[in-house]
Amino acid sequence: MINICVFILTRNRSVGAKLQVERAIESGIGKDRIILSDNSTNSNVRKNLEGFAVSKGVKFCRRDNLPTVFDHMKHCVSETSEDYVMFLHDDDIIELDIFSNYEIIINKFDAIDAVVGRNKINGKHYDTFKAVDDYTVVSLETLVEQYTYGRDPYNSSFPFYLFRTSSIKDALDSHHDLGVYSDFSLLLDIIIKGGVVIWTEKIVGSYGWHGNNLSSHVDMDARIKMVNLLVQTQARKLKFEKVFGWFFTLFTIDQLKNFNFQNFVKVKKYFMYINFYEITLYACRLIRIRRCIKR
Repeated sequence: MINICVFILTRNRSVGAKLQVERAIESGIGKDRIILSDNSTNSNVRKNLEGFAVSKGVKFCRRDNLPTVFDHMKHCVSETSEDYVMFLHDDDIIELDIFSNYEIIINKFDAIDAVVGRNKINGKHYDTFKAVDDYTVVSLETLVEQYTYGRDPYNSSFPFYLFRTSSIKDALDSHHDLGVYSDFSLLLDIIIKGGVVIWTEKIVGSYGWHGNNLSSHVDMDARIKMVNLLVQTQARKLKFEKVFGWFFTLFTIDQLKNFNFQNFVKVKKYFMYINFYEITLYACRLIRIRRCIKR
């Protein structure tokens, strides 16, 4: 069995957290490897689940209202010495064979820094991504395409990632706040440092899609921050046109209609070492595209 610590992150949702604990126990991972980590803004989860967790042999930890899920993750990872770590959410449900499937993939490689499979949405099956054969070794290009082309909930599989503990700790230490794309910054950090990220075609869980998901809201600034980060870290390795090609995929037609000079300046300042002539050509091209859209 994988040497793993499984944190179930909960915030004000007792019912979902309880179900996730029960599923984790049923998966056979081992009760001593499961920690219910409560970062709620009130005491309801503690009142409802602390006794339940203890009765099941699962450790219960009450946090001091950490501001973001990534602060929560960072706090958790500092407490474990296991080789791998997983952060399950209280509104998602794992498949019972998730850990055995991950173990098969891990055993195929000398070292894996992160692995994830396909997910369902609210119990319904949709493809999260197209895997080749049994698994795909994720390149920078594949990662970016997944996030830029994935403007729908079926591409949201981050809660089911299993991480090498040392790799996710390093990524969290250098984490960038990109709003809804913050998970992208973690995976980007792992890949650009030479880490191995694997996508398997196995279905590993059901993603809970609802109005409170970060990814259910359009955030223009978060999308621009994502492009900024990509440019800051990778622009010298990527062709100018390809970077801006990805940039266009982040926005819908309606958003491009309203794309203004202030938005462009936010991105442009990170391209100072790219030929100014190319910047000017891009600005002119953007104006032509907007005119065509408005016709």
